[in-house]
Amino acid sequence: MDPSRLSNLVRVDAQSTRARSTITSAAGGGNGSYVEFTLCVLTDRDRHLLKLANRNVSIGKWNFLGGKIEPGERIVQGMRREVFEESKGLIVESELYHGWIDCHDGNGSPSRKVHIFSSDSFRGSAMLGDSDEGRLDWFHKEALPVERMWKDVGIWLPQVYEKKRFEITIRYSSREKDKIEEAIVKTMKRSVSKS
Repeated sequence: MDPSRLSNLVRVDAQSTRARSTITSAAGGGNGSYVEFTLCVLTDRDRHLLKLANRNVSIGKWNFLGGKIEPGERIVQGMRREVFEESKGLIVESELYHGWIDCHDGNGSPSRKVHIFSSDSFRGSAMLGDSDEGRLDWFHKEALPVERMWKDVGIWLPQVYEKKRFEITIRYSSREKDKIEEAIVKTMKRSVSKS
């Protein structure tokens, strides 16, 4: 992954002091202006578990495990449920919460908020290969299929590797679904925390 390719699109507001308590709030599936999702960077030694989506907006793209938060579900509960469902058996025992990405579509209105977690503490085994959720496979972190992932992974994954807490706003093109027009990264003074 070469984050420098995105450097002309990214504006960094380092050391923002704004704190949010979203991690402990009930999600409820969105507030009407956006829908909330989770992603979890699962790490086993130097490998990450990815899913090749076979439906919805991510069809044909590799991504970390996660999905839509259900009404009345807390954010961390949604992440743990999605990991279990998509892996067909992995149970996250502890995780770090890194922050969120506000993804805006081409007309400037918010469309989705994605909460980012990471974990190297889980038990069980993943059902690798194809399933109704998509195809699962482990990839070495230096060999991620970035050309077949959402472009924003080059912005937020380095923040996860550095264990930073962040808020990211991404504006996508109105003509190309995965073309980033602008990304604003705010890193927090406090580090990531266990949820």
